[in-house]
This record gives sequence, C-alpha cells and structure tokens, in this order.
Amino acid sequence: MSKPPISETIRAKLEQYEVERHVSEFAAQAEQLLEHGRARAGQLVREHRDDVDRLVERAAHAVDRRTEGRHAARIDQVRLQIERGVERLADQDQDGR
Repeated sequence: MSKPPISETIRAKLEQYEVERHVSEFAAQAEQLLEHGRARAGQLVREHRDDVDRLVERAAHAVDRRTEGRHAARIDQVRLQIERGVERLADQDQDGR
C-alpha cells in the first residue's frame, strides 16, 4: 500500500474544506469594504476639504522647519502629491469612482 502523493492529499483537503469558495467570498467582501472605505474617504474629504488642506500645509511647514529647509524641494513634491491624491478623492462620485 503506497500513500498518494502529497499534492493529491492537499488537493483533496482543499476541495473538502471548499477553500477556493471561501477565498473568493473573502476577496469579494474585501473589495466591497475597500470601495466603501474609499467612498467614505471621498465624502469626508469633500466635507472637510479646507481642514485637510490646512493640515497638509501645516505638516509640510513643520517638516521643513525640523529639517531646516534641507529637503524643501522634496517636501514640496510630497505635499503636491498628497494634494493631488486628496483632490482625486474629493472628485470621486458617491460610489467611489
């Protein structure tokens, strides 16, 4: 009596526990949660846009002061990237698109 190859044993257990179905369900739920989170983030940014812009500006100035201006160009680049990201979030429709 020889044992079946390990790959067949693993395949049988995966089928027995319906792993593929569970993983697919988990992925679908995760995608829905991510979309909901993105839509909610967009809503919050639209509602508090001035506060977000002010926070980003204050953070950039604080980092610039702490680094004594040595990284001012890079800080400006990062600040602009964050502002573009915030703008993209705010411009999404209610469904997060």
